[in-house]
Amino acid sequence: MELQSFLPAFEAAGVSVYVVFPEPLEQLASFAADYAITLPLLADPDSEVIREVGILNTTLTEDDAPFYGIPFPGSYVLGEDGRVVAKFFEQNSLVRAHPDLLLQAATGKEIEPVASAPVSPPEHVELEVALNAEELPAFLLRDLVVTLRVPAGQHLYGLPVSEGLVATSVDIDESKYLGMQPAVLPPTHPMVLMGTGETLHVYEGDVTIRIPVLYNAYRIKPDESGATNIELTGTVRWQSCDDHTCHIPRTETFSIAVPVRGPNVPVAASG
Repeated sequence: MELQSFLPAFEAAGVSVYVVFPEPLEQLASFAADYAITLPLLADPDSEVIREVGILNTTLTEDDAPFYGIPFPGSYVLGEDGRVVAKFFEQNSLVRAHPDLLLQAATGKEIEPVASAPVSPPEHVELEVALNAEELPAFLLRDLVVTLRVPAGQHLYGLPVSEGLVATSVDIDESKYLGMQPAVLPPTHPMVLMGTGETLHVYEGDVTIRIPVLYNAYRIKPDESGATNIELTGTVRWQSCDDHTCHIPRTETFSIAVPVRGPNVPVAASG
């Protein structure tokens, strides 16, 4: 269980972790003993809590025993006052939010990118591309983080743009090994052009774009050293301008070798 290995980090941050199951207490106790699970497992055999928070899996009916009563898979992050501060639910029942994302939501501390991709520096804007993890475990979302460092006095464009201008964008190349979600871009702010009165939508300062990606567990042949890596590649496009000049649009490619790991299936404890 991936979450269990992150318990020390949650404990250090003062965050409690609980997992709710629709199975009875005796079954959870047996499961925890068989697989050496130390996470607090909470039994909800009649799915009362599951119904109360509105996550009962409505694709199943009472005829779908023994699965009727299970929740939609997901995670909630609660503040000290008991209010929900973040929630993570995916359409694919195999996909889960990585524990790092839960910890980030609980503490408000952003995960630092660690797998940097060397990119040729443009003339005016510095580009960094990184993954906020040392590896991609199967079916756990991580973020590809694209950072554009914009010099003072310059700006980049968001959508919509006027004809002749280029909006900031990130495209990841398709891969049979990867699943990905739409890019999350920061908010723009309006800028009114002197003379024409036209309103543009611009970014100023560092622009950080996040694209959630996951490894889909498609089998990869290890290399000679025994490592299993995938190449995460794509392009970033932007155009920087100041109050007087719009520079030539830039397109930069990137490539990151990312270690991947197959599904983390619990192994029964011996003895």
